[in-house]
Amino acid sequence: MSITNENTENIFSGNGLTTVFPTTISAFFTDQVLVYIRENSLDTLQTLSTHYTLSGFKPIGSNDDADGTITVTMLSAPTVDQEVVVVRATDKTQDLALTSTRAYNPEVLMQQLDLVVMMIQEIAKSQARTFKVKPGITVPTEIDNPDALADALDIIANVLSGTGWQLADLKLVCFPLNLPTIRGNPIVSPTSLTSTR
Repeated sequence: MSITNENTENIFSGNGLTTVFPTTISAFFTDQVLVYIRENSLDTLQTLSTHYTLSGFKPIGSNDDADGTITVTMLSAPTVDQEVVVVRATDKTQDLALTSTRAYNPEVLMQQLDLVVMMIQEIAKSQARTFKVKPGITVPTEIDNPDALADALDIIANVLSGTGWQLADLKLVCFPLNLPTIRGNPIVSPTSLTSTR
């Protein structure tokens, strides 16, 4: 067994007819997979057996990397206004206990190593969505990727106002930012952001 597939999520557009969605996600167990229906930017978690079924799990002991890309079958076809969001979310636990006095199955050990790689992939995907400070800075003063911060502020503003980003009192509670602008929009004070998008 090995994990060379780095995909942790897929999104499919509904058309009112299609119910079978073959993903590019590898998984071992049903509890590793979350399925959402997204409509109007709202994600609704679906329930296994009530809303969908899963197939195509990676078999324990398989050396074939092609094995294990899961397929989601929705019990009702998502409409044209909906998307199917499939996410692998492996539990961040490890149940294997090895002792020095007992034999162990190498396939079980390989599966645990694969699960660790899956966890790392999922954390990396999540971490890639965050904004960061530059390396070596002990007190964050400069954002390494201000576009990611601007995107995050856009999302917050859209959620709160519903009209684009005209939010005047968005407080930064951790520490002041030492940035003159974000995407050309002036920062009024260290704790208050204003944009005129």
